[in-house]
Amino acid sequence: MKNDPTEQNNIVDTNLAEQAKLAQLWNEWNSGNINNILYQHNEYKQAMSQFYRALFEKNLKEAKERAPYTIK
Repeated sequence: MKNDPTEQNNIVDTNLAEQAKLAQLWNEWNSGNINNILYQHNEYKQAMSQFYRALFEKNLKEAKERAPYTIK
């Protein structure tokens, strides 16, 4: 960190033993975490896309069926 405070150089591959140790520590820590049920990226993205597509189609249909606004 002292020589590269903004971390411009990725040095992860320069010390494979340290990389393996850190990966093991991360995996041990992460195994106790609970997945975020509110944001499962792919399912969430697909559901939101379907929701907004259906909403757009509903609004478009209603707009086509609505009489034009007139100013009196």
